[in-house]
Amino acid sequence: MEARVLVPGGMSGPAWATHPVGPVTDSDGRVTDPDGPATVEGRPLRIAPVSFWGGVDATGRIADVHHPHHGTLVTGRILVLEASKGSSSGSSVLAELIVTGRAPAAFVLAEPDAIIAAGCLAAAELTDAASVPPVVQVEAGRLDAVGAAARVGIRQGLLSPRGGEFR
Repeated sequence: MEARVLVPGGMSGPAWATHPVGPVTDSDGRVTDPDGPATVEGRPLRIAPVSFWGGVDATGRIADVHHPHHGTLVTGRILVLEASKGSSSGSSVLAELIVTGRAPAAFVLAEPDAIIAAGCLAAAELTDAASVPPVVQVEAGRLDAVGAAARVGIRQGLLSPRGGEFR
């Protein structure tokens, strides 16, 4: 399934503005990663919109007592949701989760989300490239299928189910 890449993931420092989306080459032009950056695979977690400001705690758990997934750990999961909600301060909470290794492995969204993108971009300035999760956008009608897969892989703006097919 094709997805629109909002934040490529696996980026570092100011290079995010010119992050490659094709094969990665070294200074001699040799291909070092034929499929490009930001390979992620993991278990998806389909949730309702959540605010990172007060809605997700420093351990990576959903802390909002009114959220249907209250108490669920988002760390290392492929977070599947329409968009985040709440304050723009949520981007700083997300950046801190990324820096401390407690963030989701990736985000699959139905709409572009400035809070999530800003959190990822801020973290890219503060930490190593491999820890910045990719953020991709798919059609809203496809979120449930992505969330229902046993595992999901993301590479180069393509989502693929692992161990089954999207339904």
